[in-house]
Amino acid sequence: MTVNEVNLKTLLSERKRLFEEHEKLVTATNSNMEASLNEVKEFKSFLLTDNTIHNSKFIDTVNNLASHYDIEAKMEDIIASKVAKFTLLKDELMIVKTKLIKKDNELLIVKGKTFEINKSLVKIVEEKDAPYVDYISQILDATFNSYFQSYHLLMVF
Repeated sequence: MTVNEVNLKTLLSERKRLFEEHEKLVTATNSNMEASLNEVKEFKSFLLTDNTIHNSKFIDTVNNLASHYDIEAKMEDIIASKVAKFTLLKDELMIVKTKLIKKDNELLIVKGKTFEINKSLVKIVEEKDAPYVDYISQILDATFNSYFQSYHLLMVF
């Protein structure tokens, strides 16, 4: 496995982990918002039915609402941070992709040069000594197969 492939897999797993964290934060925010909304509804019904304001209940509700909005602001900061990290990971993935394309192009150039050299070797062997033609052909086939497999592995990513 090449360094680029390892980097790519690392970046993809980091992206997945950040996405899962984001989902957890969103779920926590939703449940906090629901709890605060239920408290507000409870307080509203309390005011409508009793007409007397109990200071402690009112203060608790106000504190809960203030806490909720403080948590919401913190969540927005965390989400913005995660988005920034995601953007950075996306940029790093593009760099890795560019490097892989460059390596792919280099491999194609080497493959082409090797093919030319192999054709020249076959021509030389055919002119010089016929018994070695089969042996050289086997070597050339193995070389070509090796390059083809390397090229195929790069194209998978």
